[in-house]
Amino acid sequence: MSRERLLRLSGLAAIASGVVLLLLALTLVADRLVPGIPDLVSSTLRLGANILVVFALTGLYFALSAWTGRLGQVGIVLAVVGLLLFMANFYPVVGWLLFLLGLFLSAVASTRAGLRIGPGLWLWLIGSGFAFITTFLGWPVLMALGVLISGCGQVWVGCSARCERPALRRVSGPEATVAAR
Repeated sequence: MSRERLLRLSGLAAIASGVVLLLLALTLVADRLVPGIPDLVSSTLRLGANILVVFALTGLYFALSAWTGRLGQVGIVLAVVGLLLFMANFYPVVGWLLFLLGLFLSAVASTRAGLRIGPGLWLWLIGSGFAFITTFLGWPVLMALGVLISGCGQVWVGCSARCERPALRRVSGPEATVAAR
């Protein structure tokens, strides 16, 4: 599979994950307004979004690692490992903190490399961090706001990843030969 195709597919996974998170945010707000929405609905939406995020981050890792360098590679690995720890409910707080650290490192690396996904990663990081903090404070409506911001960041990352092809062709120098392989 070519890098361009992988980037487009991982972008599609990020967009789908963002849309699922937007639905989750609506579900969280609706549950506060009209209690009685089963936990199965929100749990299913969370699981679906997280699975799609693993696919999106893995695809971004393989497609963009030549441009983001070691920092971006470490960031994606930390984000995926953290998300898997969180999903497995095995040290969920540690998992979420690793996920946030991984998103931070990926955002720094993508911004330094001048990739279009950089601003979306920052938005995703801000929303995820906000949702993480408000979960402990017991403010579900503000947590829904964090989930909404995170979902918008994921849609941004996905759309940017799908449009990243022209920017990748502009790379020149020694990185271009590594990236072309």
